[in-house]
Amino acid sequence: MLSRGVPVLYYGDEQGFMGDGGDQDAREDMFVTQVPSYQDNPFIGQSPDPKKGAFNPSHPLYQAIKDLIHIRTSERLLRHGALIPHSQTEVLSFSRVDPDTKEELVVFLNPHPHALTTKVETVWPRHNLAALFPEPSDPFKDQEIELNPFEVKIFKGGPMKEARLSKSSAFIVSPKPLEPVSGWFAMEVRVEGAGLHRVEFFRKKSESDWISLGEDLSPPYLGFTQATGAEGEEITLKAKITSEGFEPIWLERTFVTDHRSPEVWFKLKDLPQDAWVGVSYQSGKTIPLGRLNDQTLKLQWPKEEQSLLILVETKDQKVYYPAKVVDYERDVRPELKGRGKEAPFAELNLAFSSFALLEPSEKSSSFGGRELFVRGDMNGWGLSDPLMEKDAFSHEAIIALKKGTYSFKLADKDWTSAYNFGAPLSSLGLLRSEANKNLLLTIEETGEYIFKLVTIPKNLAPDGKPRAHLRVRRVHQEKM
Repeated sequence: MLSRGVPVLYYGDEQGFMGDGGDQDAREDMFVTQVPSYQDNPFIGQSPDPKKGAFNPSHPLYQAIKDLIHIRTSERLLRHGALIPHSQTEVLSFSRVDPDTKEELVVFLNPHPHALTTKVETVWPRHNLAALFPEPSDPFKDQEIELNPFEVKIFKGGPMKEARLSKSSAFIVSPKPLEPVSGWFAMEVRVEGAGLHRVEFFRKKSESDWISLGEDLSPPYLGFTQATGAEGEEITLKAKITSEGFEPIWLERTFVTDHRSPEVWFKLKDLPQDAWVGVSYQSGKTIPLGRLNDQTLKLQWPKEEQSLLILVETKDQKVYYPAKVVDYERDVRPELKGRGKEAPFAELNLAFSSFALLEPSEKSSSFGGRELFVRGDMNGWGLSDPLMEKDAFSHEAIIALKKGTYSFKLADKDWTSAYNFGAPLSSLGLLRSEANKNLLLTIEETGEYIFKLVTIPKNLAPDGKPRAHLRVRRVHQEKM
């Protein structure tokens, strides 16, 4: 509401709805509900009467959001001002500024359940600020302010003709010189020094021709471009840093186009010898489960994927949960090696000692007696392949598949949102929603395959959020 961009309020935020995760479970009824999974949900800031519903215009969140909408509407800088973050660690603090008039709004948010005192930082040196929100006040000269638990405060500084600033310094953070790049990537510049800095990025087209990639006023300063050339082709970018009252600083760096997907070796520790391992990508692509050899899983990471989930199951059908989530930027990129002529690769050690094992248990009506089906290219999106309940946590279907790639979903006969499982995937597994996307399965060898939907209820999940994961493997592997 106070930072740059378009504010988004999800249905029920103003009433303290928490939901159970996923799109469908976040759309509980505002008024009286008869859905059991909605009736037991906790609320933030109120305990509504199930017979009267949850709509309450006096709810503190309703009132707080209303006040924030009013202040955003009345203050131009909250809608159009450049955003400059500050360095406080205990609180969230940033300024919204007008680069031409040097008007400034300083925002403070205390995310803690206790009060604290924090210093006041501004983009330009100022002698005083006036409180604007939650209550206006006269200008003050204090260098520190007090914030109550979860409190938001906004201060305002008027226009300035000039500001006395020291000369700034700047350097390129990433990528490194001649570092291989692929797809969309960003060059990051860091500027040290007070005041407002304009960083404009350019890409070299020829010896005398440079294309502007745009301007950034807010740290981290990023210039985005795409590696579209041939393998090994050089890409040269430069940045122009303009700080108030000083000559521009120019920085330049060259990178190398690399379209090869890295090979990733996962060393999986603490797993039994009879473990099966499979992979599901964020996009919904699934690799069938296979036997784990020497505790190592090797794969070529597709360039278009941002993260994947590693799914593990034992021969006696115990399931490791939650799934291990691996993020490319966080986990893989820092480990990449083998530059130059060798294909890049990364080696990651993943331990499962802290994971829980979900034991097969007696049957129960996990979906309220509703029948689910594998619906996709393999059966004309029809109802010929039902998922049969195996125990309280899993449903299975056995389907004969030829070599090829199949799009599909797991859903009931009516495509009901609460029972419609698809992509994209997250740490909670499959997405339940009528607006989700298809899952994708590539079969390398013709045969019969087991589709197993594992649902972990919120009372067993480590964070109290229900999960649903899909595992696919060949039937003959059951007999190994």
